[in-house]
Formats: sequence, structure tokens, C-alpha cells
Amino acid sequence: MRISGLRLPQSTRTIWQILDEAGLIEREEPSARSPLPPREVMEEVQVDFKEVTTALPDPTSPSGKQHHLLEACHFVDAGSSRLLSAQIREDFHA
Repeated sequence: MRISGLRLPQSTRTIWQILDEAGLIEREEPSARSPLPPREVMEEVQVDFKEVTTALPDPTSPSGKQHHLLEACHFVDAGSSRLLSAQIREDFHA
């Protein structure tokens, strides 16, 4: 596209850079972060869902599922970082 003989940028990255250099993109100031106080043993339990990437697809599976074959749900004590429980299933929907 040309206006007044000038070629206008088409790339969103280029447009963003032009607007940023002109000071037209508002940025939030980074907030000061501080570490959380240490937890006592068994005071807090953290839960995390993870994909098990080492699982191989079952060729006899009727669903033909290729991604997110297995999900693991880990329960970890925040005070000691000990694993309390790990559940691995195919039907988690986290």
C-alpha cells in the first residue's frame, strides 16, 4: 500500500516497533517482587499438573490420541519440597 509515494509497513512487528519508538505503546512498570516467607512443613500443599512427554502413543487406542497422552498430578509440601503424591492418568482435564 502506498500513500504519498511512501510504502506502508505490513508486518505487525514493524508497526509495533514504530509505535513503540514513538512512545505510543503504554508499558506497565515492572513491580517490585519479594520472595515469599518460608512455609512450615505441611503448612501448605502445592498442586501441579504436568504432561508426561516420555509416554508413547498406544497404536491400538480407538481415540488415536497423540498429544497429552498422560498427565501427572503432583502434590508437593511447600515447606519441605517433598513429593506427597503423584497421580498419572490419561483422563485428567486440567
